[in-house]
Amino acid sequence: MIMLAGPALAQRAAAPRPTSAAMEAARRYLCPHGGTPQRAVNGRRGGRCVPATGGFGDDSELRGWDTGLPAPNRAQIPCPVGTQAAPSAQPGAVRCVPG
Repeated sequence: MIMLAGPALAQRAAAPRPTSAAMEAARRYLCPHGGTPQRAVNGRRGGRCVPATGGFGDDSELRGWDTGLPAPNRAQIPCPVGTQAAPSAQPGAVRCVPG
C-alpha cells in the first residue's frame, strides 16, 4: 500500500503572518514608551520591552528638559500665590490647592 503525503500537507497550511500595520499596533500597545517587545527567555523577560534608543536618557528630544531648573533641595516651600495649603496624609508635607 502506498501512502501519499499530499492531502496531509495541504491541510497543514502555514498560519497567515500578521501585517506590518498589525505588528506596529501591537508594538505600540505593548511598549507605549518605545522599545521592542521581547520573547520570554527561560521564564524571564516575558512581556517586557527592551528600551528603544534613548531609553536610558540618551534621547535627544528629552535631553536637557531640566536645564535652568534649580537643583532639588528636598525641603517644603510655601504655596505659590493663588493657592492655599491643604492637609496631607503625609506628615511634614503640604499640598497646595487653588483657592
